[in-house]
Order: sequence, then C-alpha cells, then structure tokens
Amino acid sequence: MRLELTRRADYAIRATIFLAREGRDRLIPVSVIADEMKVPKRFLPQIMQDLVQAGLVEATPGRGGGYRLTRTPGEVSLLEVIEAIEGDARRRTCVLSSSDCDAIRPCSV
Repeated sequence: MRLELTRRADYAIRATIFLAREGRDRLIPVSVIADEMKVPKRFLPQIMQDLVQAGLVEATPGRGGGYRLTRTPGEVSLLEVIEAIEGDARRRTCVLSSSDCDAIRPCSV
C-alpha cells in the first residue's frame, strides 16, 4: 500500500512540526514558519486557517501575532493534521455495495 499526500497536507505537517518544536510558549508568525519549513508563503495562511478550524492551532492576528498549537505536541496526531487538510480519511461507504458501513451495520470487508 502506498500513501501519497497532497502538497497541502505535506505543508500542514511541516508547519505543525515546526510549531511543536518552536511554538510551544510563543506565537510564531506565518512568515517564519514558511521560511523555516520551506513552504510557499502564499499557501501557508490558507493551510493554517484549516488547522485553526480543526482546533489544532490557535491564531492571534495583528502585530506580534502568529500561531501556536492548542495542545501539547504529544497530543496532536498525524492523522488529525492530515484530516484537517484532506478531510476524514476513514471510509464510510462499503466497497462492495456503496452503502454506509458502521458499527450497527458492519460491512463484510
């Protein structure tokens, strides 16, 4: 099985790693994250907004503002970061019948 991430997910992971290392006790401006993690500055604000909406990152606007994780780095999973950008990765539709699968109506697969 080969897992390929989109560039957006790659950039989100890079930004989250940087915040985990550097932004635990301070706000990090988007320009610093972009420069340090080699992420295009024009894409990063949109990616950071997705992470904010997912509750993984908090943003403080204005002079002296920036981003930081909302939880300790050990509490943020890679799956959460990817799903904040790509959407829920868990398949909800049965590969055999195109109907919904869940705990009540489990699929044979």
